[in-house]
Amino acid sequence: MIISQLRTASRATLLALVTLGALGAVVLWPSLSRTQAGSRTGDGSRTADKNVGDGLPNYDIRLDTKAIEKLAAFRSSMNRSASAVADIRDRFAAAEA
Repeated sequence: MIISQLRTASRATLLALVTLGALGAVVLWPSLSRTQAGSRTGDGSRTADKNVGDGLPNYDIRLDTKAIEKLAAFRSSMNRSASAVADIRDRFAAAEA
């Protein structure tokens, strides 16, 4: 009878230790696995915005005034008009507000 009580107590202790270990791992894991993604540099910009050695300029087709024909070609390949795209953008803006 004493042996069965010791086995029950040791099982309960083992279960408690495993539970506490799992809980500790869940709590501590995010602080141990930090990344540098989205970290800011000294000048306030994000590192993801910087060109990192590939030599390509930061190009945004929306800001290029010579790309109007390219954008129109992209829209027409999707069977969309400029007003349809503007309506979609307005719906996005309304949903975000």
